[in-house]
Amino acid sequence: MKFLQKKFIINHLKKLGLKKKDNILLYANLTTFGFKSKTFPKFLIQQIKKIVTQKGTIIMPLYNFNLNEKIKYSKYNIYKKINKNLLYNFFFYEKNKKISNSIIHRHFGIGYLSKYLTYDKHNESFGYNSNFNFFLKKKFKLILLGCSPNEGATYLHQVENLAKVPYRKMIILRKKIFIRKNIAINYKYYARKNNNYVENFDSFFENYISRKKLKIQKNKYYKSFSITINDLHKLSLQLLKKDKYALVKKV
Repeated sequence: MKFLQKKFIINHLKKLGLKKKDNILLYANLTTFGFKSKTFPKFLIQQIKKIVTQKGTIIMPLYNFNLNEKIKYSKYNIYKKINKNLLYNFFFYEKNKKISNSIIHRHFGIGYLSKYLTYDKHNESFGYNSNFNFFLKKKFKLILLGCSPNEGATYLHQVENLAKVPYRKMIILRKKIFIRKNIAINYKYYARKNNNYVENFDSFFENYISRKKLKIQKNKYYKSFSITINDLHKLSLQLLKKDKYALVKKV
């Protein structure tokens, strides 16, 4: 990477409020930075690790939305969708990483609190036993690096679950997975009832969160966001109590 590009990234991360001992949940879309360097993912991870140190934690999504009932899943596999994101793909090969159990909403990461990822259940995405509840309890920061809230604010589905929004419902998916041996499980998934509504997390971030709670930094083609999971949880839950449809828009 060029010197000015490296300098921009270092300043970008600092302006997002990253600091020593931070525990972060990181989503990214590196294409919005406009850097063509193949070393960008490596440099970015190095800088984040340098800032949060070994006393911090870096967690990323390893989601799997292929719901094919015939496929046998393993939490140690990278499925097709993740390969499209260079940062996640690079980070997956970090040493001593921990991977959560949930077959659909898996997370993986390194650092001080990463061991707690494995406390979740294989057959759940949201709720008390999920990684999302762990992120709230341990006061993580959500970092959307060049990534829109619609793309990366997945935590808001946890809040929708708690608020029992009328446009989603719990369904059961039959899944085949490998846990030391092949087994079949019933997966509890909080799905849309229909296609009448789509996420409108972008609007929530831009219009309902004060700049005291939300840090925003522009890059070449878009911007990055930083907010604590606690603030995101509290503000979105308050809004959903007033309006159950506040996080979606009608198609």
